[in-house]
Amino acid sequence: MGILDFVVNQAKKIIENNNNNNNNINNNYRNKNYNNNNMLVNYQRDKFNKEQVIALFLNSMSYRPHKIGKNNNDDYPGYLSYEYNILDVPSFHKEMIELGYFKTADFKNVISRYKVDELKALLKDSQEKINKLKKDELINLAVKTLDENHKNKIVEESKMFELSEEGLKYLETYKEFLNIVDLQKYCISFSLFMDYRKKLPSYSTIRDVAWHILNERLNYYQKEQQFGMYRNVFLQMANFLDEEKKSINALYYYILIMYFFQQNEKKLTTILPVSYLTN
Repeated sequence: MGILDFVVNQAKKIIENNNNNNNNINNNYRNKNYNNNNMLVNYQRDKFNKEQVIALFLNSMSYRPHKIGKNNNDDYPGYLSYEYNILDVPSFHKEMIELGYFKTADFKNVISRYKVDELKALLKDSQEKINKLKKDELINLAVKTLDENHKNKIVEESKMFELSEEGLKYLETYKEFLNIVDLQKYCISFSLFMDYRKKLPSYSTIRDVAWHILNERLNYYQKEQQFGMYRNVFLQMANFLDEEKKSINALYYYILIMYFFQQNEKKLTTILPVSYLTN
């Protein structure tokens, strides 16, 4: 028996054992008839209300300071208009500032967007030796040594804004919603998630529901003998487990994917994981 066969057999055993011991999703709630195939296997864009769109916009702007864009959407990520239906993103940005969800960016956060050469130019008059300093060290040196008037001028000229306390509170209120929307990376829309959540026990977590959807999708593609899509769901499941730091189980899934590449379609029916594996 080769090493790949051994690993695959061990993966099968782990999957079977976890299937037998799984208590996360009650089998009585499984949708065996696949009554929702259209949403299950055909990703559809969601229609969000204004409050949800605000949360999505604030979240997209939360990672670093931003200027207000010009009179078009080119200065912003394309998904803001395509996915969230914000037709005029600069105007929407201005509206969020007026509502108090943004404030003038802090000096340190403004210069964090500088390149190393720009930071060194900013510190050219410094008495410190800056040639061998890393970016974080240059930023900290600028914060420590530049006078307040110079800092204020840089902030004013940058015209950058970052989330205010009010904006951060708004994001916290919509934290669960944003975690659900983040499942789009697994081709799970918000509407699909909410549809399946209604069918599952109330104690099911967001990750439980998402794993259940991936299993339902896997079952569907196995039933329809769609090899490529079946394998793609395995990759999504491997990434899902890897994201949860369940490295051992994720590794088995990745290995199974490589194994499937070497097999024909009929071999796929021999392995069908349907539970939420745990380390």
